[in-house]
Amino acid sequence: MPNHQSTALHIANIRNRIYNPDGALSATEFRFPYQDGRFDVVVAHSLFPYLLAEEFEHYAAEIARVLKPAGRLLATFFLLDEEAREASRSLADPHCFRYSTGPITFTGPNRGGLGAYDEKYVRQVLREKGIELGPPIFGAWRGRTGAGFWEDALVGIKQ
Repeated sequence: MPNHQSTALHIANIRNRIYNPDGALSATEFRFPYQDGRFDVVVAHSLFPYLLAEEFEHYAAEIARVLKPAGRLLATFFLLDEEAREASRSLADPHCFRYSTGPITFTGPNRGGLGAYDEKYVRQVLREKGIELGPPIFGAWRGRTGAGFWEDALVGIKQ
């Protein structure tokens, strides 16, 4: 019989420039309240478009820490590749990614609004943390019909 352990839900008062500017905890210092190698699967749906690069890199490290070897990650992003960069120019708010600040391009100036990530950057960061990604599953935000997600999705395996 499999050993099913329950995991408590944890709510953390993390600062976010859009949704919780007065939060008590910094996203770059927050440690997931779980032991190393605890999970078979981590899902990060519609999280990363609201984070800055340093926050994404910290969360990537925390995800890698709590995943078991061969554990899976499902994460959604607005990924910028050549197709998306071209499509984004003609999109209206909230998906007109025009303000580049390094690896993330935002919909508003001064790192405001939603963020779209350079795909190569995402792959590099996660690879450095020991997570290998498969090909992207492109989202409907790009104007594609029949997409399973609004954002682009990536599935990775912890090595």
